[in-house]
Amino acid sequence: MEEEVSSDVQDLTDTTKPKPAHHEALKAASTLQAYVADMNEPFACEMEVILAKFGHQTRLDKFKSYQPTAITDYLATLDTNA
Repeated sequence: MEEEVSSDVQDLTDTTKPKPAHHEALKAASTLQAYVADMNEPFACEMEVILAKFGHQTRLDKFKSYQPTAITDYLATLDTNA
């Protein structure tokens, strides 16, 4: 039993694992929201608020990570000398 616990703790503290992608985190949050949606307990209401804030912040962070582009970045240039 102690071996299982230490393995779980090691999983939580293992920093070599890559961070989940934002869409994976949002999917997990959505699953948790669905799980607590029909609970009428104070912690469930708090959890819904926290998950909503998490989703908002995660989407905002993703949006802020985008680099500005111009439409001409996607168009091929025409060679007029050919």
